[in-house]
Amino acid sequence: MNRVSCFSILRNGQAESEAEKYIEKISSSEDKFDVSVELGLYKKAVDIAYRLRDVSRLHQVLQACRDPPLEAQIQDMINKF
Repeated sequence: MNRVSCFSILRNGQAESEAEKYIEKISSSEDKFDVSVELGLYKKAVDIAYRLRDVSRLHQVLQACRDPPLEAQIQDMINKF
């Protein structure tokens, strides 16, 4: 499944657990990350960014999310790189 078709399905109000099923069908990790961020699934986005070992993507989530515990977790991950 490609990013565009997945994103159009998910924008129609699917539950988070349902959204994650569709995201997993996307072949590109980078696209999985982008869709996760666009849908506000920040924990999923952090997991993907960490697996990619991509500090810039971790910073992207850090700027977008407004969840202090998740922000602290992201900062810890960034500091480990």
